[in-house]
Amino acid sequence: MDTKTTLNSELSSADLCRANGWKVGRVLQGTDGQGKTCDILIVVVGEDEVIARCLTCKRKHNSDVWDLTFREWKAVEDLAPIPMRVGP
Repeated sequence: MDTKTTLNSELSSADLCRANGWKVGRVLQGTDGQGKTCDILIVVVGEDEVIARCLTCKRKHNSDVWDLTFREWKAVEDLAPIPMRVGP
């Protein structure tokens, strides 16, 4: 499978994940073009958006919506799916 480029893509983040076969539990590494990298763990692939947890940020325990079109991303590894907690 040819990996679809993510930087400045016209596809939504979720469509990029589907096109590249990236599912929940996949770790992606993104580069910003200036030598800085960021690793994220995909938590949810929605209709248009992706929720991921940053593994290299100071606030790495929080999940948030990520726009994958601002960096070039590549798959690095698969981790087991993370159980979701429902309720308080």
